Amino acid sequence: MRKLIERNPLLTVFGLTFLCLLPILIGRDFTPSNELRYLSIADEALRDGNVFAFYNHGIPYADKPPLYLWIVIACKWLLGHHSMFVLSLFSLIPAYLIIYIMDKWLRSEHVVSPATRAATALMMLSTAMFAGSAVVLRMDMLMTLFIVLALWSFYKLYRHIGNERRERWLLPLWIFLALFSKGPVGFFMPVLVIVVFLALRRELNRFSQFLGWKAWALMFGLFALWILGVWIDGGTPYIKNLLLHQTVGRAVNSFSHDKPFLYYFLHIWWIAAPWIFLSAYLVWNNWETRRSSVTEHLFLTTIIVTFLMLSSFSAKLGVYMLPILPMVVYLIPVIQSRTAKPVWQDKAVTIGVLTFFALAFAAGLFIARINPYIGYGPLCKAIPADATVSTLYVPRPENMDVYLGHPVTDYARTPDTFLATLTDSTSTATATATDTTSNATTATATDTNIADYTPNTAGNTNRPRVLIVKTAKITPGTPLATFTSSHPTTPIGPYTLVTY
Repeated sequence: MRKLIERNPLLTVFGLTFLCLLPILIGRDFTPSNELRYLSIADEALRDGNVFAFYNHGIPYADKPPLYLWIVIACKWLLGHHSMFVLSLFSLIPAYLIIYIMDKWLRSEHVVSPATRAATALMMLSTAMFAGSAVVLRMDMLMTLFIVLALWSFYKLYRHIGNERRERWLLPLWIFLALFSKGPVGFFMPVLVIVVFLALRRELNRFSQFLGWKAWALMFGLFALWILGVWIDGGTPYIKNLLLHQTVGRAVNSFSHDKPFLYYFLHIWWIAAPWIFLSAYLVWNNWETRRSSVTEHLFLTTIIVTFLMLSSFSAKLGVYMLPILPMVVYLIPVIQSRTAKPVWQDKAVTIGVLTFFALAFAAGLFIARINPYIGYGPLCKAIPADATVSTLYVPRPENMDVYLGHPVTDYARTPDTFLATLTDSTSTATATATDTTSNATTATATDTNIADYTPNTAGNTNRPRVLIVKTAKITPGTPLATFTSSHPTTPIGPYTLVTY
């Protein structure tokens, strides 16, 4: 192990952690809240031919820019199905690339040992929100990669490192791609960090050297092409939704995830755990302006400016803090390069974090057993292909169409409404879903693909009806309990399938 780390510390870390995460990447089911929704949107875009304006069951989905959805669409088009393993790589590989860039950044101004490089990479991969985002299907890690690339290009321009002409074009390109990945934070964060950093160093007059008229022309041109595509695809109402409701609305008076200003002050400690405590301690005890490096100044400026900017926005989630985590962690070796560091630190970190990933590997081997509590794959596998499906007390069930190939009828939290349809033939006919035979293939023992879920169609002479209901909501003595007790039921995870 020591020889591998000395020879190539990052490759060793990436290889070991990838092997540990492999069972989770292969076997985990898609979560209903976001992942399954992205797949449903991609299916709808492929079916309807949309490229820039997206819809979720006919409702405009202007929440996110198209880049990540294009990736989901491309994977479905190339593979013929949605693959958890392949899509997970678009979170994990950006995480590895972020560490690779931060490692280069660290070595550009400081001399660090292979052991320190490996330990810091492992610290990054074990930071709470970063570790979770590396295996979850979201666009946040992709945006963070482009933000880090933008700040890295700015740093190289500031320090006159490498090909400056190339970096002057790459800087605005990275900023636009960050915007194109997740939204306005990808634009505002790097630009605001650059402005504040230069102002603090009394060099604000140099701003145009980094983001001159050519850079702004490139960003504006790419943005205009995007908006033109949106207008062609979705028209003016979609553009208003994208630019006003989803952008200004979320920042000023959010309709979603609205939290108070102090939210991140209270939650950053678990978002960046456990290494934020060491990072904060080192900053508090060793920050000396005359001795600190340009990298320290830029890292700390990035953390403080982004933290205050995101705190000022109305919409807040823990994952929104992801772009500052590389700076939080890599401040540790930067500061320790000029201070005393415990001789046991690198070895202790390496052993501790690798033990954590070994436990993750062991847990991943049993992921199939907890999939019924993660997603809807096991549920949908047990439903006949031509069944009409209704749901009660099931969160976001509309995206089950990814598995079933046809829509479901959701009765939300109103069992009386559902039971009333049983005696009203007109309502029952209205609730009947489209009869669509699934094109699923036989399940394999490796990758969790949407194609793996083959509903059981044996013995279906009449079109069956299935109710999916949360088991905990079937209260004894209620009409719903009477209904479920008089029909065949199949418990799967926290839900019960009722065939009637």
